[in-house]
Amino acid sequence: MQNNNQPKTSLFKYVASVKLPINCVAFSAVTFVVVYELWLSKLPELFWWGAEVSLICSQICLSIIASYVFYLIVVHKKELDDWQAIKPSITAPISTILKSHQMQLQHFKDHTDTELNQYPTKDELEVSLSKICPRDKTAPVFLARMNCNANWYQYLELCLRENDELLAQLFRLSHFMDGELIFILQKLHSLTLKKAVYEQANMIENPNMGWLSGQFYQYSDVCRQLSEYKRNCLE
Repeated sequence: MQNNNQPKTSLFKYVASVKLPINCVAFSAVTFVVVYELWLSKLPELFWWGAEVSLICSQICLSIIASYVFYLIVVHKKELDDWQAIKPSITAPISTILKSHQMQLQHFKDHTDTELNQYPTKDELEVSLSKICPRDKTAPVFLARMNCNANWYQYLELCLRENDELLAQLFRLSHFMDGELIFILQKLHSLTLKKAVYEQANMIENPNMGWLSGQFYQYSDVCRQLSEYKRNCLE
């Protein structure tokens, strides 16, 4: 049986998708017009130009309502159509970034036989990473030019550089994004983990990767924020 409430629900969702300040202004304008027609216009003037002021305010509010209706029918519809067209180009790189992060954690778990949550704590990471020798060529990436597996520094560097390429794609679409998503992506782009791996890893002789646990925890936490945004706003 067809649900007669579906068109009403769809209309409500459509109106709710408009930015809150715009909806607030439109609601205030409608409220004033209703109050003016039902009450204010019937009251005696409290001062000699009171009726004119009320009428002018009512006309302004009617203009706001007309502009709002035009915005809903023409402008906002185009914005939503543009967003639906570009949305896959945003969600796909984000999904790849999140999948890469989870794969890295899985490889740490498999190599060290330790438990790591989906978004582990710093202590959990320290326990796991402390069991990995960064120079061991046992990372799950084969380097054809060297005919051997990558070491764990090389593995992380490769993953982070792939993330940077995906972030570059996303930043080119930043004019379609809201401020929250841009802020999360900027945090992902400026990770201290990248500096540690790119610049310091090859110069520091460490027996294990425990020293990266704090930086990797920051990376994990930003991925958690990105995952929550994707679930709440992109799905």
